[in-house]
Order: sequence, then C-alpha cells, then structure tokens
Amino acid sequence: MDVYQRLLGFVRPYRARVAIAVLASLLFAAATSFYAFLLGPLLKLLLTGEAAPVAGLGALQELPAERLLVALPALLIATACVRAGTQALQSFLMQSTGQRVVAEMRRALYRRFLTLPQAWLSGSHSGDLLSRFGADVQSVEFAVTVAFSSYVKDTLQALALLAVCAWLDLRLLAAAMVAVPLTFIPIARFGRRLKRVSDQAQEQLGALASHAGESVANVRVVQAFCREGTELRRFDGAQARYLGVMHRSFLLRAAFSPVVELFGILGLALVIFFAGSAIAEGALQGETLLSFLAALTLMYQPIKALSITGQQVIQGMAGARRVFEVLDAPVGLSEPAEAAPLELEREIAFRGVSFSYSGAEGPPVIEDLDLVVPKGKTLALVGESGAGKSTAALLLLRFWDPTRGAVEIDGRDLRAARLADLRRLIAYVPQEPVLFAGSVFDNVVCGNERAGEPEVIAALQAAHAWDLVSEMGGLGAQVGERGSGLSGGQRQRLALARAFVADAPIIVLDEATSALDSASEQLVQQGLESLLRGRTALVIAHRLSTVERADEIAVLSGGRLVERGSHRALLERGGLYAGLWAAQAATGEDAGLEQAGGPGLVRGA
Repeated sequence: MDVYQRLLGFVRPYRARVAIAVLASLLFAAATSFYAFLLGPLLKLLLTGEAAPVAGLGALQELPAERLLVALPALLIATACVRAGTQALQSFLMQSTGQRVVAEMRRALYRRFLTLPQAWLSGSHSGDLLSRFGADVQSVEFAVTVAFSSYVKDTLQALALLAVCAWLDLRLLAAAMVAVPLTFIPIARFGRRLKRVSDQAQEQLGALASHAGESVANVRVVQAFCREGTELRRFDGAQARYLGVMHRSFLLRAAFSPVVELFGILGLALVIFFAGSAIAEGALQGETLLSFLAALTLMYQPIKALSITGQQVIQGMAGARRVFEVLDAPVGLSEPAEAAPLELEREIAFRGVSFSYSGAEGPPVIEDLDLVVPKGKTLALVGESGAGKSTAALLLLRFWDPTRGAVEIDGRDLRAARLADLRRLIAYVPQEPVLFAGSVFDNVVCGNERAGEPEVIAALQAAHAWDLVSEMGGLGAQVGERGSGLSGGQRQRLALARAFVADAPIIVLDEATSALDSASEQLVQQGLESLLRGRTALVIAHRLSTVERADEIAVLSGGRLVERGSHRALLERGGLYAGLWAAQAATGEDAGLEQAGGPGLVRGA
C-alpha cells in the first residue's frame, strides 16, 4: 500500500474535523478568487474615474462611480475578514488533527517497540530505533500537519483562481497554460532524485544516532581505554556522510523552485503578448485583463507553495517508510487468541529442546536438552561460558522458541499458552539488574503494579534492601537511569525486591551474584534464600559454591547436557563438574569452595 495512503488511514477517525477544514478551505479559496473579480473594476475606477461592470455581480452593475468607490472597498474588507477567519479555522483544524494523527502513530510505534521479537531486535541498533522514534516521526509530523493542510488549502485556492481565469477569458488562460506541460518534466525528475536522496538522508541520520547512542551507553569503556579521540573521529565520519547526502538534497531543492518559477514567467509573458493584440483589436477590456493578471498572480503563490511542500513531503515519506518498517516487522512469537490459564501444578520440562539463534540451519546453542524441574525444587545450570545456560532461561521465559522440541509446564507446550499468562508465573532476576529512572517504589512495583506500600516495604526487607532504601530517603527516593549512583549489590537487591513483590511461583536467576564482591554477595544471597523458599527455581551460576545446596545440578557443555545430580554425587563422579569445582578452588575464585559440603547459599525447598 502507498505510504501516504497508510498515513491517511490514521486520519480516518478525524474525518469530521477534516471535512470542516475542507469546507473552510473552499470558503478561503472563494474569498481569494473574489479579490481578482474586484481588482480590475476597482483599479479602473481609481485610475479613470469610470465605473466598470463587475463580472458576475449584477447588483453592482448599475451603481454610479461614487457609490462604487464605497461599495468595492467595503466588499474588499468583508472578503478579507472571511479569508482570515476561514484560514485560521482551517489551519487550526488541520494542524491539531495532524498532531493527533502523529500522536497515534508515535504511540503505535512505541507499542511496537515493546513487543518486537528478540530476533528482530538483535539485528537492530538501539540508536537507529530511537532515530525512527525521533527524527523520522518528526519528519512525518510535518507531512501530516503542515503539508496536508497546505495541500488542501493551496490546491483548492489554485483551482478556484484557475476557474476565475477561465471565467474571465479562456483564450488568455490557454496561453498561460502552454508552459504547464513543460514543467512536468523537471518536476518528475526532481521528485525521483529527491526521494532517493531523502531515503539516504534518513538512513544516514539513523546511523549517526546509532553511533552516538552506542558511545554514550558505553562511555565508561570509551573513557577507560582513552578512545575519546577515536570515537569522535568515527562520529565525524558518520556526520560527514550525512552532511554529504544533505548537501545533494539542498542542491536539488535550491534548483527546484527557480525552475518552476521560470516556467511561470514564461506563461505570464505569453499572456501579455496575446493580451496586447486583443486590447488593440478591442476584443479585450482593460479591467478584464487586470482581473485576469491578478488571478494569475495570486494563483502563482499556492502553486509555488505546493511545489515547496512537495519537497518536504518527500522527506516526510522517507521517514514514514522507516516508521512503517518497524510497524511491519514480523510478529515473531505467535500465541493463541484464546487459551486456558497456565498454572504450575507439577513440573517444568525441557523435552528434546534444540535451539539456534540463526534458525534451524544455524549452529545449535542448545542440542537435545531433556530436563525436568519438579514443583518447589531448585535446578541449577552450570558449565563453561557459551554452554547454553542463559539461553535455556530465555527459552523458559519464551523470548525465543526452540527450533526443535518443546518447553512445557505441566505437559503443556508454552507455545499453546498466552505470553502474558506465562510471564506472570515467572520472576526474572538477570545478571545485570535493570532499574528505571524514577522512585524506588516505582522500580519495585513494576514486578506487581497492584502492590501497595506495605508489600513493597516487606519485599525490601526480605531482599535485605530496606536499610539501604531508608538511607536513600525512603520509597520516594529517586533512582537514576539504570541505577546510576548505586553499586552492583545495591541494584541487585532492589531487583530481588521486585521479584519478591511479583510473588511468582517460578524464579529464574541468571548469574545474579557473579559480578558482586563478597560482602554484597552475602547480602544478596540472604535475600535469595528467602526468595527461593517454597518456589520452583532455575538458577544459572558461575560461582559453583552458590548452587551446592540446589536439589539438582545440570552440567552443560557445548549446548548438551553432560551430567546431572546433586553436588556431592557430581563431585564423587569426578566428571566435568568436579573439574570446574577443582579449578575454581585452585584459583581461589570462590571462597566457598574450600570446604566441599560447606554452606551453599542457594537452597531448594
């Protein structure tokens, strides 16, 4: 479907407002045209003192000159009032409608951002997505508000003035229109080139925003490795490419209006040439020529405005195409329109699960995984980096679907349940806790928006975070973007409080303590003990001492399950788990490893 037609689809709910605006535009065009009717007789009256008939206005035909000298200015003032009022009404209705349309589009885009599949997001840059939300929507905003208003008003005005010219003298109109077909050639060529350049400009602007966003998000790494100069040079290169594209755009726009104006002057010259002969032969009255020239001159302004607006609309359409690319992104994970509520009564199971981030033909990250986690038990996933531990957790959360096999709850394939029902059963604590700019209360209740202050305080106490929040100033204390100003342990405890408030029967911990120092880890692990008690848990861990009390430990290697059993049984077996345990003990990576059977910090029921 054409991009502009899709934009008009957003306008349909406001068609009553648009209809009133179009009616106002018609009145505005009629008032503008009336100027041309009055101008010829008025000028003749002022210059010669003779009354001239006003075409189409029989009531003024018999008025003497002194009466016309009063009536014509009065009509001009009345016409100006009608013109001003209708222009204001049309402009307000169209621009306010345009703002509502853009607001709906912006909301649709944001809603799509929140539901984009992980596969699509993994191939996109966050800066480019934000550019679509910002610069691209802004260019669409002009196309829908100012441009749409201009198209309606200026088109009707040009047509009305064209009708006036036809009414006054068809021969002169034919002379004026001789140059019109010639203008189509440069307009078409300029339009095609400008469309191509506008598409390139929006893409380069997205790349520029992507680079800037990436550098800002990773500014600590940039500063730590003294890469400020390198990143600035990369930014300058991206900006130079954007400015190069915009330079071509400016050249095209600069040449467009003079070319159109040149053909307009050609039409005017032909009118004057034919009018001179007609007046000499007595076939054309002077006041008619004056009115015709006035209408032709007035018609030039809306035509020129339409040509300029057309240039900006082309840029707006380039932005709209990028917006619709996101709106049209594949849905990704399918879910049934209606499904029975999902509950955990017996077990979570991975049945012959294989998965590749590149699809069925790509290298597998997980291969033929079979695991069962009974209700109320804790299963720990351990293994070297890249073994597929975190991927298994993401499959349970259904951020991705297996390429083969199924993840089930009580024998029911997760693909047969609604995503919202599934995720309400799970509280997820990632390795890097995510905090939003806002208050402590807002950050905690995002796990359960129905929770009140007593529940939030209880959750913070259970997560050993209440003393921290009290020192910060209470529940209303502001948390910076991404938890800036808080240590890793402090952010993790707030994330645990969020999981407590969620009160979900399933807990997923993805290396929740791997980046913490011993003191912070102890506080976090005390909160984890309370959180896991009586719940079903999938725990991914790098520090093996944190999982030794799990009900069962599954060891992954190369995406395959190679061992499973209790901590003591795996040590006695002397396999991969025992080797990892010995390696961590030898390097002193985990102080809890010295005593096999020592106090594990993550427990089952």
